[in-house]
Amino acid sequence: MPKNLPANIVALAAVGLALWIFISTVGNSRIQQGIQAQQDQILALQSEIQTLQQQLQSQQQQIETASQLNTQIGPSILNELASLQIKNNNIALSVFLQKHGIQANPPAPQPTPVPATKPSR
Repeated sequence: MPKNLPANIVALAAVGLALWIFISTVGNSRIQQGIQAQQDQILALQSEIQTLQQQLQSQQQQIETASQLNTQIGPSILNELASLQIKNNNIALSVFLQKHGIQANPPAPQPTPVPATKPSR
């Protein structure tokens, strides 16, 4: 048996272990690169989601503002349109109002006072 056999076995084991560590390191590096790429995608998607949420919030505020205007000002505008329709006898405006469920009725005519008759003698 050769005199250096145990040293050769140890040297061969060290080389094998070094090779295994090198291969593991390269594999881990690739895995970390994949994870980093996924994290970058996640950050990009989160940024896009945040932008979309801000747009949605802005649209919701516009809708709320329009709803408040509709509730506060809408009826008075429709009443004014109905008054104009009656005043001007505008058929197109009447059709528009009816289309939106508003029936403009002219005010009831005021009864004309009947002149008092003088009693005859």
